[in-house]
Amino acid sequence: MAIPSPEPASGLSKIWHKFRTGVASLQYPHAIEHDEQLMIAFSRNKKQIELLRVPLDAIDRLRQETGQFNRSSSSGY
Repeated sequence: MAIPSPEPASGLSKIWHKFRTGVASLQYPHAIEHDEQLMIAFSRNKKQIELLRVPLDAIDRLRQETGQFNRSSSSGY
């Protein structure tokens, strides 16, 4: 399944290069929705674990900017 994403912001070419060359690596991703946030956990280079918390409202704003539906107006996934 293809998941559309916005174009990366300018200035990120160094970071993208690290991922393309294998210097930076994310493994074992998991996501869960809790308390109006999307929590994304992953391992970085199999040495440390990181957790990102993304407010669901921020995801809705991105969807509105790209013309996709938001969770408050949808009937479910």
